[in-house]
Amino acid sequence: MIILFVEIGTLLFIKFFINIGIVFGKWSQLIPTIDSFIITNPDNPYMILNSHLKLRMMYLVYLI
Repeated sequence: MIILFVEIGTLLFIKFFINIGIVFGKWSQLIPTIDSFIITNPDNPYMILNSHLKLRMMYLVYLI
């Protein structure tokens, strides 16, 4: 159940991230991140959380 919430949150976050990327016109820089993110093992919630945190960090750097 927890994993399901993580997955839903992650998908919403990716959607938000893509929208931000389109708004800022840096789409090409986001594609590799999202690709490597989706490839991560869905059976391991820690890997998903790890990628999620990496995306969050990248987003923070992106804002600065």
